[in-house]
Amino acid sequence: MSLSHMAGHTRRVVLLGAAAATLSGCSLLSRDQVAVVDETPVLQPVLDFAADQIARLTAAVDGGAPNDATLVMLRDNHLAHAGELARIIGVDVPEGSADVDGDLLPTLNRLEAEGTQQATDACLETTPEFAVLLGEIAACRASHSDVLGAIGG
Repeated sequence: MSLSHMAGHTRRVVLLGAAAATLSGCSLLSRDQVAVVDETPVLQPVLDFAADQIARLTAAVDGGAPNDATLVMLRDNHLAHAGELARIIGVDVPEGSADVDGDLLPTLNRLEAEGTQQATDACLETTPEFAVLLGEIAACRASHSDVLGAIGG
């Protein structure tokens, strides 16, 4: 596809493409990329959410929650996203809050749905160099919500 054909694509198209790539197991980011400064204030809240989900999922697994292998997989996804976001921003991954109000799986599911919307909004608000990463994160969080719903959330 030529660049002239791509010029009309919106961030929504980029987001959908990133979602498809993420769900197919394809990572669109290279670990060799250099850190870039985020000119928009959207990456830090996405990182903070990931840190909180890491803490919540870790506490759930450590507390003997059912489906622990699935929860570990979800946590590991958040760990990967948090690591990449922290690298880009130039900070350490923050210590998240493990607080969960209500039943564990339904609350985690609700939070993943909120996190999906957060990452989607961030994708649409950010500069093009961060849109793919945020699209991947949004797609991954949406799949987390689906998984949590399937196991009782």
